Amino acid sequence: MNFALSFKPPSAGSSGPGAGGGATMENLEKQLICPVCLEMFSKPVVILPCQHNLCRKCANDIFQ
Repeated sequence: MNFALSFKPPSAGSSGPGAGGGATMENLEKQLICPVCLEMFSKPVVILPCQHNLCRKCANDIFQ
């Protein structure tokens, strides 16, 4: 599984740990969606050499 997460410190006008977290959570959720079945990853695998992530079932279906 290959996930890249980044941390941005809160901007000057925000307060609290959850301020502005909505966009960050949306980005994280998008990274956890299989591009084939459009569901949350189930047993994710990394396809080499392109480094795409797919569900194991989706990868098996594509390669068979």
